[in-house]
Amino acid sequence: TSLLVERSKRSESAIKNALAAEVEPQQNARLLSACRGDVKLRDRLAPYVRLMRTDPWGYPLVHPKGAFVVVLGADRRETGTHYTPKSLTERIVEETLTPLVYDGPAKGAPRAEWKLKTPEQLLDLKVCDPAMGSGAFLVQACRFLSARLVEAWAMEEQTGRVVDLTGQVHEPRTGVESMPPGVEARTESARRIVAERCLYGVDLNPLAVELAKLSLWLVTLSKGRPFGFLDHNLRRGDSLLGISRLEQLTGLSIDPSAMRQGRLFGRAIEQTVAEAVKLRRNLREFPIRDIRDVEAMATLDADAREQLEAAELIADAFIGVVLAADGADVETRIAALAAEADRVVKGDERATERLVERAAKDLAKDSPSGGSRRPFHWPLEFPDVFQSTSAGFDAIVGNPPFLGGQRITGVAGTAYRDWLVAHIAEGRRGSADLVAYFFLRAWSLLRDGGGFGLLAVNTIAEGDTRQVGLEAMVAVGAVIYAAYPSEAWPGQAAVATSRVHVRKGAWNGNLTISSRSVSFISAYLAESPRDEWRPRRLSVNADISFQGSIPLGMGFVLTPDEAQRMLDADSKNVDVLFPYLNGEDLNTDPQQRPSRWVINFWDWPEERAREYSRPWAWVEEKVWPERSKNSRKERRERWWQFGEKTPALYHAIGRGHQFSQHPKTWNADMKPLARVLVCSEVTKHLAFEMIPNTYVMSANLDVFIALDRFAICQSALHDVWARKHSARLETRLKYSPGNAYETFVFPEVSEQVRRLGDDLRYAPCVIDRRADRTDQALQPSAFTERQGRSREGASGPPMRGRYRSRPRLWLD
Repeated sequence: TSLLVERSKRSESAIKNALAAEVEPQQNARLLSACRGDVKLRDRLAPYVRLMRTDPWGYPLVHPKGAFVVVLGADRRETGTHYTPKSLTERIVEETLTPLVYDGPAKGAPRAEWKLKTPEQLLDLKVCDPAMGSGAFLVQACRFLSARLVEAWAMEEQTGRVVDLTGQVHEPRTGVESMPPGVEARTESARRIVAERCLYGVDLNPLAVELAKLSLWLVTLSKGRPFGFLDHNLRRGDSLLGISRLEQLTGLSIDPSAMRQGRLFGRAIEQTVAEAVKLRRNLREFPIRDIRDVEAMATLDADAREQLEAAELIADAFIGVVLAADGADVETRIAALAAEADRVVKGDERATERLVERAAKDLAKDSPSGGSRRPFHWPLEFPDVFQSTSAGFDAIVGNPPFLGGQRITGVAGTAYRDWLVAHIAEGRRGSADLVAYFFLRAWSLLRDGGGFGLLAVNTIAEGDTRQVGLEAMVAVGAVIYAAYPSEAWPGQAAVATSRVHVRKGAWNGNLTISSRSVSFISAYLAESPRDEWRPRRLSVNADISFQGSIPLGMGFVLTPDEAQRMLDADSKNVDVLFPYLNGEDLNTDPQQRPSRWVINFWDWPEERAREYSRPWAWVEEKVWPERSKNSRKERRERWWQFGEKTPALYHAIGRGHQFSQHPKTWNADMKPLARVLVCSEVTKHLAFEMIPNTYVMSANLDVFIALDRFAICQSALHDVWARKHSARLETRLKYSPGNAYETFVFPEVSEQVRRLGDDLRYAPCVIDRRADRTDQALQPSAFTERQGRSREGASGPPMRGRYRSRPRLWLD
């Protein structure tokens, strides 16, 4: 059963019910079909049929031995990458590109007065997906633009002009071969031209780049003609890591405005980029009739790449220095790089080899994979886009990866997270989702008058993600002209998404939220006044709210029986064994009892921790193998300690004596608080509770020491405030102490309000027995005796029950 729980992600009771259920005749028949008529195999699998995955037609998925099966790998899910269904790509692309292909929407003109732009203007558009995956958005952009291009050709021909085979328009009686008639044939030609000239894409995964090429080849497939050349515009690299303007490279400064003097090698790089631009413009206008044309384009692309080799190497080395250097060492290393770059651009082979080696080492700093990261330098990869009179993309579309802010370091490394904060978010800190940094990067890559349409999880307008991303963009002039907040994902996943469309420049057109006209759209993706205020954290609320501990290793966690055996073996183990309360315990157990225990060596050195032989041996066996591979040095070297020990929390609640080191402001005479106030960080219903101050609190608990605020926290007023200023996980509230608690103006708590809170806590209510725990071994006796109190005595008056959704106090 435990294996089925792990693999299926279902509860044990759900699995037992599925195994006990009778197999229906239709299910039996479908299972036999999936087993290819093998009755013995069908009979072996029949008990598990309700647990098996099914194909789109409802047949169980059974793979015969030796079959070749293609499945979605875990690496893209780990980095927050997901496939976007066609229903979403169509809507996003149409709403993003419509203001660019028509003259009128951005000016607020009525639909009847919109004017389609000329073929030349349409073919000059540059559309990019910075995390293209298999190319779904680029395919849809190709379809949309080509349809408009065919319309524009027809309008030109109505005036007597001639459209040639490359899509160019000529005056009447010009001696060119005209494009053959017929909507179908012209659509094929338009798609090929658009794919080769207007579409750009980037992805870190090399397989994704090849899949995107295949997707565009299939949509542009034309009988008797070879596949188009797409290598010049579909490239591999990390869209967030690298330079976004050429001046950053020529001045070796992420902030070019801070440069004091030009670099000697800068002029040489500018010249090579100019040469590459000429070659790429030739590529852009190259007609493909047969395979020789494709080969000629490949040669042009190779020549352009060769021109930029030295510049790309210096750019890699520069980003490596920014990633790897510490503090004052940065300027010293930048100066050394400038001297080396002068030799590299002159063709010095030894200098080039040294730079390649150094760049690879720097780019690998704390990389979880151990290999070098792959920066993407936008002005070098697409110089024709960024070295023009209107530098930047006209449109950016896509579904960027979403990855919780606290997971970025584990997936990509500390150096990478520091890069995002310092150089994408310009120093704005917060636990922002990865998607916020893609929004900021997209904004920086747009030309004036351009726009983007991106799909994100609904947290884009919530908490730290909103503050780091949309809020910063709106502050510098971004106009959100259309938003579709909190839409259900079209499928079974319990994910709420938000479509966001942003204009870089003037917008006098209609503003809509979920197709409803509004006067202004704020960073909350809500209608509001233009001068909407953002709440600030109040000093009176500082240092009284905390997040629980992060063990970073399930080997620290014990069952009550395992904990009892350790306590029976040596009573002093009570110093490092504690009941471990998490959000699920808080929300489902009527008495908020911990269901597990945890080993906690606090900040102790190895010598002291080893004195507790049984707990030490346990973590050495179950924690060390995992933590020894951690990307962060401190977590590898101090693997027996929690990943995040949260000393501020335990010192604030009077348990700081358990640490070896203490803050200067700590009062050693402070007695432990009897109780603390907690709530589950992720929850459908926000509910606060007072628990005994004898537990180790999990990271998915938020802990507060102002107990007299219980009634206010539990009020409907605070619930509304929390939902506006916190974030969400899937469709559940993700409470943010920093944004919801520290910004909340708590009224003075009167005796009447305090009594209301006590009445609410201890009021009799019906227990939902489905949530009640039957196990009684939650507090091993040795721990209870050492604490000198019973469960009831430790937690205050015993509760007679608890609502699964605690009622709110309505405060007048």
